[in-house]
Amino acid sequence: MIKFPEASDLTTYQKIKVLEVGYTQFASELQHAENLEHKVAISSSTIVLVMAGLILQQKIDAGNIVYLLFSAICFGFSLFSALFLFQIGKRKQLLCAGILRIEQILGFFTPGNFVSEEFLVETKEQPHKDSTVFMKKGLSSGYTGLDQDSIWHMLGVGFCGIASGAVILVYKFY
Repeated sequence: MIKFPEASDLTTYQKIKVLEVGYTQFASELQHAENLEHKVAISSSTIVLVMAGLILQQKIDAGNIVYLLFSAICFGFSLFSALFLFQIGKRKQLLCAGILRIEQILGFFTPGNFVSEEFLVETKEQPHKDSTVFMKKGLSSGYTGLDQDSIWHMLGVGFCGIASGAVILVYKFY
């Protein structure tokens, strides 16, 4: 069995390399989760809108039960997609928290660690006035909830499902 060294046995350089690998993996996973989120949002919205469009164009002509079934499919598919998007958003939140922790360990939020006061004067405190790599408010407010993309994707998919299902019902029964 392979015995891995304890973290206390590693040199500072080795610890930084481990953090670099972890940071890279977290960032890659975050990018993958964001791409999956975009694909799910676009494809599920497209599917329910196409279903409603086919009914409105009278490409599908059937009895009342079929229209009710299509409405239920639109509602259900959108609900399922929104729940899946919520799970992706929670995964992104965990990945961002891991990335934030590595940034803290590397000292990106420590004043004066990478940015000197002289540099702040030279740059006229641009893009921000903190003597840190990242703004300090990113540390206090960062990654505590779902990001805006996740929320808008869930709302968009939900709206498409509700609107498509409602259009089908209104078209058939009114």
